[in-house]
Amino acid sequence: MLVLVNTNTMQPPIAPVGLEYVAAAAHEAGIAVRVIDLGLADDPAATLETGLAGCDPVLVGLSFRNADDCFWPSAQWFVADLRDIVDRVRRYCDAPICVGGVAFSIFRRPVLDRVGADFGIVGDGEQALVRLYRVITGQGPLEGVPGLIWRRKDHWHENDPAWPLSPKVGTHRDLVDNATYFARGGQIGFETKRGCDRGCVYCADPLAKGRTLRLRDPDEVADEVESLLRQGVDVLHTCDAEFNIPYTHAVAICEAFERRGLGDRLRWYAYLAVVPFDAALAAA
Repeated sequence: MLVLVNTNTMQPPIAPVGLEYVAAAAHEAGIAVRVIDLGLADDPAATLETGLAGCDPVLVGLSFRNADDCFWPSAQWFVADLRDIVDRVRRYCDAPICVGGVAFSIFRRPVLDRVGADFGIVGDGEQALVRLYRVITGQGPLEGVPGLIWRRKDHWHENDPAWPLSPKVGTHRDLVDNATYFARGGQIGFETKRGCDRGCVYCADPLAKGRTLRLRDPDEVADEVESLLRQGVDVLHTCDAEFNIPYTHAVAICEAFERRGLGDRLRWYAYLAVVPFDAALAAA
């Protein structure tokens, strides 16, 4: 079994879209998956203990989305909380622990040094975590796992980041309780692409997702949005760096939504570059 833990307990809650994509990939690969979502837990420590009780996982994956709360008055830092979760997982099972997520991909080695996890994955987790699971069960070497960081003797060894050119993610969105997140005022996200080729010095997206624009099929994105609408989730956030780069892909996404008749059923918001943006894109 693969156990996946959403470690993000910030409020208002943010549905763990990356973790759900990884869970779907593992499920499609025939791996039994258990999701422990601390983001919806009244008592995260008790929820983690209950979730790990009675199972003997091959691997535990921890999603680490935010290193801090990006709000200077509070200046909350979440690496210490992640270390506490790692320690608690160690109490309840003997499985190796792998950390992934945007915050991890940005600060990977310092995070591993501080929290004591066994592995980390830089970049996309869908294929990489499935591959790591296979390696742990005796199928192949660690060197073959995209984006993997692991300790070899006294040093961290790092494979090339997991940034496949054509991201493939599950479109059913039924492995996380998105409806409850939505009912609690939480943010529900989806991606139309990954990576960013801009040169903004303040942005961490290229560190976590690469500098190549990696586009999803517009019809698969529309399938995903329809799955969320069936759950009663009709306000969505695009997790793209800049939705309108490239312009042609943004138009293709809008046209796919329009072909499905989603325009009157869906409200969504996005990060946009100032250019290229014109009346045609606004009308799309």
